[in-house]
Amino acid sequence: ALVGENGAGKSTLINIVSGVFPADSGTVELRGEQLTLGNPHDALRRGIAVVHQELTLFGHLTIWENIFAGHEVRGPAGRLRRQRMIRQSEELFKRLGIDLDPGARVQHLSLADQQMVEIAKGLSWDPTILILDEATSALDTTRVERVFETVGRLNEHGASLIFVSHRLREVFAIANQAVVLKDGQVVFLPHPVEFNLTIVLLRHFLAGLLGALRFRQEERAVADMRRRLRIRQTQWHQPVESLSGGNQQKVVLGKWMETGFELLLMDEPTRGIDVETKAEVYRLLRDLSEGGKAILVASTDTTELLGLCDRIYVLYEGRIQRELYGQDLTEYNLTHATMGAASAEAGNA
Repeated sequence: ALVGENGAGKSTLINIVSGVFPADSGTVELRGEQLTLGNPHDALRRGIAVVHQELTLFGHLTIWENIFAGHEVRGPAGRLRRQRMIRQSEELFKRLGIDLDPGARVQHLSLADQQMVEIAKGLSWDPTILILDEATSALDTTRVERVFETVGRLNEHGASLIFVSHRLREVFAIANQAVVLKDGQVVFLPHPVEFNLTIVLLRHFLAGLLGALRFRQEERAVADMRRRLRIRQTQWHQPVESLSGGNQQKVVLGKWMETGFELLLMDEPTRGIDVETKAEVYRLLRDLSEGGKAILVASTDTTELLGLCDRIYVLYEGRIQRELYGQDLTEYNLTHATMGAASAEAGNA
């Protein structure tokens, strides 16, 4: 996944990798080989395909003509193999789980269907690297899942996927690695633990008109946070990326400890960490709560919610379905409230 706020440099990087822009510096390498990409067609021939959020389709042409534009299947004397391209388009739609007529004009399709044609167009190149640049923004949940299933199968056969999205839920669902850009630079992991723990408190450690950093005061604060959080690192100034997943999560939590917050929002706070680290995070959250801080946890882990929370609100489509606390805070009631929301929706349908 490639993530970052608007203007971070995501599109520029993609345009360099796909041959739209020349790089000012550095190199583009594919499997150890340095590439010289003069234009997007060079990138496509090397197996680098991009599916953009902005559609690049020709509305007056048919679906199959759009899919194979630029790499038409030709027979003897250069004649177009129309039926073969139609069949291959149908095969692509089958892989994506959609039902479209390859002979239909693109201009008559819905925005979501046009986006699916754009994705099929990228897949038609049988890419080694497929870049989805906000390509799921116009799709509903069902279609997003079908796209992910398809690119997942590509990945299993050796292709790589670069997924660009502001939808972090999709990023967590599909990506096994994320790169965060800010101002054209890679940012949460090569920096040391100490830097990450105090970055939001930096103003407290500055002295004088020139803003000199008071290192000893910063070191004392870091030592206190490391002790409270039981962050395990093997050396001073150790990069966060070299820590275990659980210790990385502790660093993320620890940087907010001394900010004087009143409300802490935790979204799936223990996903992917071991049992021992989970217990330590729970202990810290309980200590904060007993110290007067408000903690709001969003989690799909029923056991976690029941063991950690004093009060649970069950939501469905943005509305509270039930409030559970005290003696009502049981696994049965929580499961029943959750399933009840889904059952009610099914009954209304």
